[in-house]
Amino acid sequence: EAKKLAHRFAQSLQNGHGRMFLSQLVTALAKLKTGEVKLVPSCLMGTPILFVIERVSKERCRFTVVCTDPNLLAYHEAAAEPPKLRYRTCLVLDNVAWARATDEAFWGLAWYVATVNSGKLKPEQLLYEVL
Repeated sequence: EAKKLAHRFAQSLQNGHGRMFLSQLVTALAKLKTGEVKLVPSCLMGTPILFVIERVSKERCRFTVVCTDPNLLAYHEAAAEPPKLRYRTCLVLDNVAWARATDEAFWGLAWYVATVNSGKLKPEQLLYEVL
C-alpha cells in the first residue's frame, strides 16, 4: 500500500492534483486501527522524506519524520562525540492528537511545503517549526 501511495503522490506532484491526493490520504488515515502504521511519502525542496504515522490509541498517534538529507538534519536530535556530531535521521513525536494527524489542513500545509520553495519562511522551517 505504501508503494501505491508513493505512486499517487508522485503523480499528484506532476499533475497538480494535490487536493485529490490529500483527500485520499486523509481517508486512508481515518481507517487506521490502533496498532497499525501508515507510511506517507513526501518531499521537501526536492528531497524525499517519509512520514510514519502509528496509531497508538483511539485518540493518539506517534508521528515520525524520516529524512537523511544532511542539510535538513539540523532539526533532528543530535549527539556530540568529539570530533563527530551524529544526527538522528528520524524525528519522533509521541502523543500526537489523532485529530491533528487526520486534519486535512495539516496535510495541506505539508503539501505546500513539498511543492513550494518561496515565501517568508523556508520550507524546512514550515515543516519543522510550524507543523
